[in-house]
Amino acid sequence: QVNKAVNRSVARYVPKHKHLSSSECIFIRIAIAVAVHNFGFEKYWKRICEKLCIHDDKLFSFFRFVTEAHEKNRARQRTMKTKS
Repeated sequence: QVNKAVNRSVARYVPKHKHLSSSECIFIRIAIAVAVHNFGFEKYWKRICEKLCIHDDKLFSFFRFVTEAHEKNRARQRTMKTKS
């Protein structure tokens, strides 16, 4: 299950149908997907903003909104009946 989740996260940042000209670009996108999976969307992007000295309440609100949407989706998926 975890492997599938990480693969979906990576596919979000590195779509299979797109040709990327630089392997660094692919590496960075995969690293972002793994970091978001490990730390969570809000925590990871807030950390990046802190490193870049970006302090924007609207941006942080967006991070919170996305995180809450992910949490609601996960909770809904856990309660759905599985195929028999």
